[in-house]
Amino acid sequence: MTVIKFTDSLDYSAQRALVKRILETDMKWEFEAKRLKIRVFSEAKTGLDIWLSQALPVPGNMPDKDYLLSLPELQPNHFILLMESGAAALAQIKNNEIIRHKVIKAYMNRKKQGKSQLNYLKTKGKSRAGSRLRIRKSIEFFEEINQKIIDWGGPEDAERICYKASIQLWPYLFKSDIAASFEKDDPRLIKIPLNTKSPSYNELIRVHKYIQYCHIDVYDEDLYKRIK
Repeated sequence: MTVIKFTDSLDYSAQRALVKRILETDMKWEFEAKRLKIRVFSEAKTGLDIWLSQALPVPGNMPDKDYLLSLPELQPNHFILLMESGAAALAQIKNNEIIRHKVIKAYMNRKKQGKSQLNYLKTKGKSRAGSRLRIRKSIEFFEEINQKIIDWGGPEDAERICYKASIQLWPYLFKSDIAASFEKDDPRLIKIPLNTKSPSYNELIRVHKYIQYCHIDVYDEDLYKRIK
């Protein structure tokens, strides 16, 4: 079993330089475009897993090497959306700066159980006044998220829409009476591979910092020393 020796992180410019050095060698590598991951092999084993910055453009139909050689010098514009039951945080990033942000709260959970009213409705009724209030607030929650993104001009000039939400909650964003500014199968969508805390401005800053960097799982220390 291949074991991670240590992990490392590189800023955006150092990431581009590292990728270029890998491509200039005769090292064996493969690129997983959907996850923006480069795997570099050491003999027949995994030497490095390089998770590129999640703000990078969608690869599309470009050959892997052409795409990796054309990584932009500056980090592209992107959106961040963090969402859990009753709380969301949004940020618009341009020139690597958060230019707009918004935290949205809603009364969606049943206090005793801490359970989302949306999930509760799958098995129970909605006759009580408290339930009806939570349902209305839940509807308004997704409408407010979509409206705020519209107010910001939508994500038209964003290369990526980086999000974190549960699979139970995410579909409701696209069922809102105020339509989402992007489709649920938008190729720019990428799920943030990070354990996030409750959505807040501080959490947006932490996630934004994470997205700026590439993250490297090092299995072969000697290999990493040679190319870093």
